[in-house]
Amino acid sequence: MKKLRFVLILVAFFSLCSLASAQKPLKLDTFGYYYIKNPSKAFANISEIHLAGDYGKQEKPPVYGLVRLKNAPGDFKILKPVEKGDFISFSTTSVGGVSYRFSGNFTRLFIKNQKSTDKLNDGGIVLRGTLTKLKRGAKIAEQAVEFTYFTGT
Repeated sequence: MKKLRFVLILVAFFSLCSLASAQKPLKLDTFGYYYIKNPSKAFANISEIHLAGDYGKQEKPPVYGLVRLKNAPGDFKILKPVEKGDFISFSTTSVGGVSYRFSGNFTRLFIKNQKSTDKLNDGGIVLRGTLTKLKRGAKIAEQAVEFTYFTGT
C-alpha cells in the first residue's frame, strides 16, 4: 500500500512538472533587421528597422534598436519596446523634431535559441503593423506596413 501511494505521488509530481513546463510561454528573440515592403513616399527613406532583442537588453545602458534612414546622418534610437506574445510596439527618440512610432504583430515567431533562422530569411512577411511618423509630436504620416526580415549573419 505504501509503495502504491509512493508511485502515485511520483506520477502526480512528474505530471505537474511536465504540465508546468508545457505552459511556460516561449521566449521570443526579436533580434534582426526589418525592411518595409512597399513603403509609401513618407517612409521610403527608411533603410531598415533594427531590433536589438535580448542582446541589446543586456547592454549597460540597454539598447533596444534603431530606425536607420538611407543617406542620412544619425539614427532614431528605439525607446524600451512593449512586447507581449507576438505583439510589439515602440517609439523612437526625436531627431530634428521627427520621431517614429510602431505597433504591430509578428506573423512568424522567433523562438529564443531556435536551431536555425535561415527559413526566416526567405523574404516572407514576418511583422505587420502601423508605422507613424511624427513631427514635434504631431502625426505627419501613417501607413499599414509589412516587414521582411534578415538576421544580419
